[in-house]
Amino acid sequence: MENVNDKDELIKLIQTNKEIVYKICNSYCHYKVDREDLAQEIIYQLWRSGHTFHDDFKFTTWMYRVALNVAISFTGKIKGHRHSFHLLILSLILKIVGMILKMNMNIDENNYSFLLIN
Repeated sequence: MENVNDKDELIKLIQTNKEIVYKICNSYCHYKVDREDLAQEIIYQLWRSGHTFHDDFKFTTWMYRVALNVAISFTGKIKGHRHSFHLLILSLILKIVGMILKMNMNIDENNYSFLLIN
């Protein structure tokens, strides 16, 4: 087989070597939900790019490289999303603290406007 054009054959090869996917997901993701998302993305990319595999290489080497590239890209994306999410949470907390201070202490809004994030 010069390349994996038969999708059924490709699925069998992926299932036979699924430990590669698990290993990479466990190495790159701390949270279960992220590992599941990454595994799904890796399998999709393997299925999508099966035509690029050639017998010059071992299937497991090709599979590992595809999975690793997906994992590197994926973790960069989730870190970016988490950073944005954490900034959103922080801004909401500061807004709530500002509202509490204003209500409980009858503080003039102009003196503590830095707490009220627009």
